[in-house]
Amino acid sequence: MSDVKERRTKILELPKIIFYSDESIYIKDVRASYPHLDKPWSMDDTGDKKYSIMGLIPKTPEYADSVQALFTHMADYLKERKLQPLPPARLCLRDGDLTAKAEMAGHWTISASEKEPPILRGRYIDARTGQLEVIPPEDAAKVYYGGCWVNLLVRLWFQNHPTGGRRINANLRAVQFVRNDTAFGGRGRITADDVDDTFEPIADDDGGFDKAGSEVASYDL
Repeated sequence: MSDVKERRTKILELPKIIFYSDESIYIKDVRASYPHLDKPWSMDDTGDKKYSIMGLIPKTPEYADSVQALFTHMADYLKERKLQPLPPARLCLRDGDLTAKAEMAGHWTISASEKEPPILRGRYIDARTGQLEVIPPEDAAKVYYGGCWVNLLVRLWFQNHPTGGRRINANLRAVQFVRNDTAFGGRGRITADDVDDTFEPIADDDGGFDKAGSEVASYDL
């Protein structure tokens, strides 16, 4: 018997979503909201702490077919398991226009969480490894913020809980940073290029205060 894992294949590929044979779903180019990727988080002390993120999917024509495919996939997921259809509020994909959050208007929202740390990747290739750059969990809060754009890898699962009820949830498998944008509730992050365009070299006009021959500037803190 072979121990080689069968390589997953693409079942369906659309402009903004890919469905794989291992049941994972790749959702492309969505805005991050409430990212908790550096450590597990819960709204209150009684809930299970999890890594989590909400992806905001624009209600624009380029996403329409992909969103419809995701809704169809959820319906088929229930039929295959001989389960009854669920109301919209019991799905991990919801209509952002029905919330009171301004940033969610004009979007579909997909919520995903996981007890185990998700795999985090950047947008560039690491020259040392030839692979996508790895974002360590301790750096996650510096990279991912509400308003930036990300790619998500999730997997659906059916919940039937005595108190939580029946619903379709999404496990969070991986997140890739795509690009910066205006942060929700504030201005966008400043980039290194913006800083370099702002600061100018400072002339050595302090009257010879620096020690002669010093090669490294020192600062009294």
